[in-house]
Amino acid sequence: MKNYAKFQDSEPLYVISTDTVQLDLLEVPFEYEDISEIHLNSGGVTKRPKKPAEFYKWYLNTWVIDLDQLKDIKWNTVKSKRQQIEDGGFVWNNYTFDSNLTSQSRIQGACQLALMDTANFTIDWTLQNNLVLTLSGTDMLQVGIAMGQHINSTHIHARNLRTDIYACTTKEQLELIGDW
Repeated sequence: MKNYAKFQDSEPLYVISTDTVQLDLLEVPFEYEDISEIHLNSGGVTKRPKKPAEFYKWYLNTWVIDLDQLKDIKWNTVKSKRQQIEDGGFVWNNYTFDSNLTSQSRIQGACQLALMDTANFTIDWTLQNNLVLTLSGTDMLQVGIAMGQHINSTHIHARNLRTDIYACTTKEQLELIGDW
């Protein structure tokens, strides 16, 4: 099987694969599998050079940086870091509490119980370092507030980074923005 391109005014109209040669088709001087691998330049039709990296796109017969894709890659890195920080624990009264989704749910549940009878509420809470701390109703509510503040501040920081990322107009500007 050979691949052929049909041209008009030096522009390729279409490419076909065939076992038989047709006189009105111009043979492309190499084998290829995908039409996207060829391009027209001053020397005629040539095979497109290998893509330099994931974040490049083909534009005007050359590979150029796809800034939008780079921005998306950067934003995904920030979101991953945001999740690690959100899940990494928070401090209340010099005690470090777990803050993964399961822990957040448990803290919310304990806060609801504390709201029902704050004066009589107590709970033994296992901290991130596995020490056990006895919390009053007021303490438990303050832990819930501290957790909410931790999550909110993490998301505020990520949103600010996202705004900065998508405002970039060059790769160099984007590289100046940290991942966190």
